Amino acid sequence: MTRLAVAVLLVGCGSSPSRPPVRPPQKPVDSTPRAAEAIRVYVGMALETYRAHCGAYPTTLEALFTKPVSSSADWRGPYLEGQPPVLDPWGREFVYVSDRTSFKLSSPGPDGMIGTADDIGGKP
Repeated sequence: MTRLAVAVLLVGCGSSPSRPPVRPPQKPVDSTPRAAEAIRVYVGMALETYRAHCGAYPTTLEALFTKPVSSSADWRGPYLEGQPPVLDPWGREFVYVSDRTSFKLSSPGPDGMIGTADDIGGKP
């Protein structure tokens, strides 16, 4: 009688002891643009730290990895780990432009072309 009660209970609940619960399908999240934005913000923080130490933004992102010859004596890097260049999730270099008082850091996005709707960029 006990086996019958368990079988009725399992059938009545719509599950079985060997099958996990069914979950509704989830829409996949495209995390690549978010990953590019996260990298951009991280590099932006390194640029801000460089500016705080040296008094101005560097002319190239390489200055975040190794001390430039013409750099201030206040360089306390490296400000980023690893080796240059800084790549976006699509394997392309971030575009960095600076006049030493401000900067713009952007990724050309999935299409690889600057100036299109899928660019990820601006100052963090």
